[in-house]
Amino acid sequence: MKPFIVLIGKSGAGKSTVARVLEQKYGLKEAKTYTTRPRRFSDEDTHTFIKEQTFNTMVGNGDMAAISAYDGHLYGTSIAQILGADVATWDVSGTTYYLARYGSIRPLLIVFLDAETNELTERMRERGSSEAEIKSRLAYDASLDAGKRMADLYIRALTPEDAASTIYNEYERRKSH
Repeated sequence: MKPFIVLIGKSGAGKSTVARVLEQKYGLKEAKTYTTRPRRFSDEDTHTFIKEQTFNTMVGNGDMAAISAYDGHLYGTSIAQILGADVATWDVSGTTYYLARYGSIRPLLIVFLDAETNELTERMRERGSSEAEIKSRLAYDASLDAGKRMADLYIRALTPEDAASTIYNEYERRKSH
């Protein structure tokens, strides 16, 4: 069975960009995870934005296979998304939730993306994050050692295209086994 690629890592490490390259260059389908957070900008399409009540109903119905919370907002990926897509951006708690409850649905290829702090900071500024948000995210990111330990691939400071190529090669290798 082909693996489901999970991109985890620090804020600004390029998870969304790598997912987009995997989709555009390699034809892998990205699952637009659900979130209750507001959009950063009006045409943001990195998630499916829903109300908290809708999210909680999905959880109650057993539809969500990966769930996490950050900064007072909920994030999740449904079972249907995992079965119908190839890649998603999760965090450590969402990945742990999936592995503990739904790991038999589809094997994971867990990829941890990382970069230097100054590069992460600049990327967050470019996407419009406030200085307070950047500080909060960098403090949170310091707790991601579990993500590094659970990762099948650790990728640091590659271009999004090179990271996607490395991930895709491993995806193809695992798919054929």
